[in-house]
Amino acid sequence: MIKLSNHSGFGVLEALLILVLIGVLGFTGWFVYRAQKTADKSYNSQSSAQLSTTKKAIKSVDTYAGWKAFCSGVTNACFKYDPSWTFAECEPQQINMQNFQDCAPEGGEMVSLISPDKLDRIDWSVVPYDASVVNQCTQGRTSYPGVSYSGITQVPNASNVYYVDVTESPNGTTFIGDPKYDSIDHIALTTGLNGHSPTLGQEGALCPVNPSFLSRDGKYQLAFSYDYDVNTSPNIPTSDRSYPPLQAVLSSVKKTLLSFHYK
Repeated sequence: MIKLSNHSGFGVLEALLILVLIGVLGFTGWFVYRAQKTADKSYNSQSSAQLSTTKKAIKSVDTYAGWKAFCSGVTNACFKYDPSWTFAECEPQQINMQNFQDCAPEGGEMVSLISPDKLDRIDWSVVPYDASVVNQCTQGRTSYPGVSYSGITQVPNASNVYYVDVTESPNGTTFIGDPKYDSIDHIALTTGLNGHSPTLGQEGALCPVNPSFLSRDGKYQLAFSYDYDVNTSPNIPTSDRSYPPLQAVLSSVKKTLLSFHYK
């Protein structure tokens, strides 16, 4: 009679080995998963930090690097300008241009920036605010026919101050007086009626000719502007014709006006 061997002991041992193997594999998988998750978290954190640093670096790029700065001794208002433009403080003899603005009245300030070719000029003026003069000038009107705003941009570092393109057409405006002009254009800073932003196409009051705005303390009337005529009529001599300035000039003017801020 043949005896069968008892293999029950080997079955238990095998079961234990299998359980141990499963435990080792499970622990290894858990460890690898946690390590991968930690690495991903660290990578994402570093990527976010690098992205944030890159954005800050892009944001911190100074578009006015190399430009000069002027700050008013009367109002603490400032602006920056291209160093290739000449700074002239109420000294018309420095510039070979006609109709140079008068010097500032007592208690005011007046300066100009002259383009390298001396064909263009940005004017800055400060005069003590006189409500009676302003009221007499506008005569109760808030707009004039033929005078309209376009290209409105909020000045980044000044509250309720806007960059605007203002066009006077010969249709109805009291300021042209000469039908040979297609238009007289002003690039200037201003505020909207009753503290509201100007709107595209809105008619605007111009008196004096350039838009102006009150200083932060309300004591001074400020004007910061650039003007040019468009005169292309074939009925006048070619020497009397004028055209819009070069885009590079307009871009420099806009950049200068948008740099307005208070120190």
